[in-house]
Amino acid sequence: MSYLPILKFRELEKILKKLNYHPVRQKGSHVLFENATGAILSVPNHPKKTIGKGLLRQFIRDMELTNEEFLAAMKK
Repeated sequence: MSYLPILKFRELEKILKKLNYHPVRQKGSHVLFENATGAILSVPNHPKKTIGKGLLRQFIRDMELTNEEFLAAMKK
């Protein structure tokens, strides 16, 4: 199993944009990202807090990626 970093919203937002997810709207403190196939991710936007490893792992599963694919997109 590969190491998953602890990220802030802005860092995750940049990675999602590399993976072709774009923000479509915001409801409260959650930003909804959508990709070309219509898949939607709801990401909490709390500037002073980090996104935990469990939630990040769930996002990776929802995007149907492996940890390695996610980390490779992060390094691009």
